[in-house]
Amino acid sequence: MPNADKRPGVDVARGHVFRNRSIAVLLLFLVVVVPILAFFVAPIALGVYDDAHPMSVTCTVESAEAGSTSSRSLKGVGSSGSQVVIETKGCGRLLVDSGIKKDNVDRVADELKAGQRYRFIVGEGTYRLRSVLQLVKVAPDVCDFKATQE
Repeated sequence: MPNADKRPGVDVARGHVFRNRSIAVLLLFLVVVVPILAFFVAPIALGVYDDAHPMSVTCTVESAEAGSTSSRSLKGVGSSGSQVVIETKGCGRLLVDSGIKKDNVDRVADELKAGQRYRFIVGEGTYRLRSVLQLVKVAPDVCDFKATQE
């Protein structure tokens, strides 16, 4: 009886099995792993990076408006908060939500005058990726700001 490993049809079948398994692993990676990384791991990593790498940017404010945010979990439980949405010339849209409450949101929005230049402290990662992140409605968070004459 000839050795099963020496038959030409066996090598072809093994090649098809290897190819099919490779395609299955690639599809699994694309359908499961990439979305998990994109929606869960990447935002956490970007937030940690931003906290460790603040950067200063100077922009001219075009408008600043008080607004609110809301979130909802998969269980339907949600929360809401306040924020100031800043439209700028040169830096795009920025958000101030740290330390913003319902009782001070209007005061902070009024503090930012249209046409005035401000120095904003933002996270470097989010700021550098802002053109991509705006596609998913994410704007850089402002940690601090101060009017400047530059």
